[in-house]
Amino acid sequence: MCSLCGTIANAQIKGDVTGDGKVNDADIDEVVNIIMGDSANPYGDVNGDSRVNIGDIGAIVNIMMDPTHFCSDGLNYAISNDHVSVISGDSEYQGNITIPERVTYNGVTYRVTSIEGFAFYQCRSLKSVTIPSSVTSIGSSAFEECTAMTSLTLSDGLLSIGGSSFEGCTGLSTITIPGTVTSIALNAFKNCSNLKNVTTEIQTPFAILDNVFEGIASGGTLTVPQGTKSAYQSTAGWNKFTNIVEA
Repeated sequence: MCSLCGTIANAQIKGDVTGDGKVNDADIDEVVNIIMGDSANPYGDVNGDSRVNIGDIGAIVNIMMDPTHFCSDGLNYAISNDHVSVISGDSEYQGNITIPERVTYNGVTYRVTSIEGFAFYQCRSLKSVTIPSSVTSIGSSAFEECTAMTSLTLSDGLLSIGGSSFEGCTGLSTITIPGTVTSIALNAFKNCSNLKNVTTEIQTPFAILDNVFEGIASGGTLTVPQGTKSAYQSTAGWNKFTNIVEA
């Protein structure tokens, strides 16, 4: 499933009822105050059931017991050493998403370096995604069948695009592949049936499988850097484009 982390209004971190940027015993105490009627804090509904009760205390305890996963500003993350990956959760990412380069949790700032496989899988109400330069890899099927997505921004710094990562994204009509990319796996853009314009900034093309762009719009254009047209015409996978032009 794809994910949307919170029903806790303006609170940045799920479980951070007090708003101090951390999830700890103080948040449990605050939920108790809300239940007892001693606080009007609007962020006590941690588990998303539209009420504040002992279940929210349990949700906070669970978050405290698993500090490697957290939710911030509508995105779910998994911690690995000094960096984090964007991951999936329990419900649907929607609308326009901008992934940050860094995110702070419990007083520690982490660099966002990857999007895990299936993170946004079948999020059919997702409209646009902007991926920052800190992200070096996009996992398999990360955005597969995000059919309403019409805008995708990939940044320099990206190295690998996983298998089927954007397969079936029928709303995309144009994409730009950064020059830093060194691998594009099978079916990456397969069946993006309205994809008509592919721009690559890769100076030295590497071989890709024929199915990477299989099923895109008929007669699509591949725009390549100046002086590289002949190289693309002779490189496996890229040479399946019949219309290759230089920028």
